Amino acid sequence: LTIADFVDKYVSQNYQRSFAVLDNGSLIGLITVQKVLALPRDKWPWLYVYSLTEHMSPANTLPPDFSAAEALDLMHRLQRESLLVADGETLIGVIALRDLMAYLSISSKVDQDRPVKISR
Repeated sequence: LTIADFVDKYVSQNYQRSFAVLDNGSLIGLITVQKVLALPRDKWPWLYVYSLTEHMSPANTLPPDFSAAEALDLMHRLQRESLLVADGETLIGVIALRDLMAYLSISSKVDQDRPVKISR
């Protein structure tokens, strides 16, 4: 998939900042809109998504059993706006900082109004 096709089919349709990159159903990494926009547009028709893919690593991928707090801590330490969630090479999802902050805000409001019966 060329960068031009990627922008037309995914970026302009989904308004996300990062996207998982799969090869025959196996997760290989992620690509960010920031990397795409850093390229001169005349290169988009002949460069491929794979060439800008940041391959899976502990710096961009979480296991599914990470808590929201652990994900937030990792994002903060690595200064990332999004992370892949994967079980091996199986994509579970992409977690974005703005979604995580919304979740934590809502859950803290819900927990604030709930009496604590058992210590957490």
